Amino acid sequence: MFVDIKGFEGLYSISPQGEIRSIYRKTLLKGWTENVGYRAVSLWKDGQQHRRAVHCLLAEAFIPNPLNLPEVNHKDGVKLNNSLGNLEWVSGSGNIRHAFSSGLARYSPIINYEKVPDLLQEVLAGIPLRDIASRENLSETSTLRKLLKREAIRTGQLEAFQKGAKAANRNLVQERSHPIVQKTLSGSTVRSHDSINEAARTIDCNPAAIFKAMKHARPYRGYTWERQHA
Repeated sequence: MFVDIKGFEGLYSISPQGEIRSIYRKTLLKGWTENVGYRAVSLWKDGQQHRRAVHCLLAEAFIPNPLNLPEVNHKDGVKLNNSLGNLEWVSGSGNIRHAFSSGLARYSPIINYEKVPDLLQEVLAGIPLRDIASRENLSETSTLRKLLKREAIRTGQLEAFQKGAKAANRNLVQERSHPIVQKTLSGSTVRSHDSINEAARTIDCNPAAIFKAMKHARPYRGYTWERQHA
């Protein structure tokens, strides 16, 4: 028994066994296994590609969700076991707890589980991962990225996550391209720089260090750094 996929009515249908059919082409989609282990397919609509996890499509089509819970969990922790009896609707924090308790997540629980869905939404809104990591006192941005990417894949928001992270990085680059002024601690101007990157080359440091010093209004390498206003 095939039923239409929500949001793709008349285009794709799905069976309780996880078979996904193109209604127009009358063929089954092959799909692939994501790096994080979930089975996924590409669905096309109005010329746009949408990557969707098969277990989420199954739950939306066949498993009631009276509490309107946002995510789908594999009860036995086996990501490719997409039988309906192995899937359940859960809260975001509940899914993350299960991932760590079952060993699916290999990263240390570096942040409060309940924060992860909200942090993902911040990235979708274009807030740089670097800023989030700094605020949450996380030393490794890469670990936060992997955790939020996993959450994005599980909730069907991978494309939005990638776009948000890219937009944030672009904004960060633009911010670093503004002219800045290097001053002594007493407030005397040492020199002006066309950009943070140029200033970093001058004193042989990472541009991010000067950027953070400016953002938090604190000295770095014995100087204060200010954005030059026209």
